[in-house]
Amino acid sequence: MSIKKFDVFPLTYQEPNDDHADRYITLVRLETDTGIVGWGEGITKFRESTLATTALLENGLADLVL
Repeated sequence: MSIKKFDVFPLTYQEPNDDHADRYITLVRLETDTGIVGWGEGITKFRESTLATTALLENGLADLVL
């Protein structure tokens, strides 16, 4: 079994318990050649860290994983 697909989803949402302040998370979806799918979540909190995390995952870590 090997990983065939690696997708990154940076998301922004408004936190209802903090005056609707913007919050950021990054989701990762992995799919194997046998059809198994897994999800991971990272709380990146700030816009800048979300952009950096996304860039690192898409341009560095994805190559290592695949």
